[in-house]
Amino acid sequence: AIVGFLGCFGAMKQNTSMLLIYAVILGVIILVQLVAGILAFIFSDEAEEVVTTNMEDFIETYDGNTEKNTVLALNLIMEEFDCCGVNSAGDFATLTNASIWTQTNVPDSCCKVMTSQCGWDYDEEDDSINHGGCLTKTVDAFRDNLQIAGICALAFVVIQIIGVIIACNLRNVSKGVLA
Repeated sequence: AIVGFLGCFGAMKQNTSMLLIYAVILGVIILVQLVAGILAFIFSDEAEEVVTTNMEDFIETYDGNTEKNTVLALNLIMEEFDCCGVNSAGDFATLTNASIWTQTNVPDSCCKVMTSQCGWDYDEEDDSINHGGCLTKTVDAFRDNLQIAGICALAFVVIQIIGVIIACNLRNVSKGVLA
């Protein structure tokens, strides 16, 4: 808001100092965005590792209590991507804590058609359960959306560069003009 005020007020009053400050601040913001984008690209390979670790942690503490954010998040992922577990539905038999989850069950969100207790006492041959893991589907969705995010970020940077150019031109035009 302050940056926008500097630009608008500086242009309206033809105040060269405000226009210069506006252009410098926009330039710094552009540089920060570029650095953030470069770092995101460099560390994107670690994203899969972080997602794997977090999903495994979610399953280890899974107890079916839908008031917990981790349970809600995992259920949402499994429903949205038609998947179950990190690598397969078998993760609920091997990764969950037996004291808080019956390991012969999978959550209802793993079912192809969700009904109450549809994932209880499942077996590997059960066709009513999504057997594929969520890790690859989640990472693929993330990568698919990266291109869209990159295009949007590039568009914002171009708009900001245009703002810097206009501010610098207004500053040059305003020099020597009394408001």
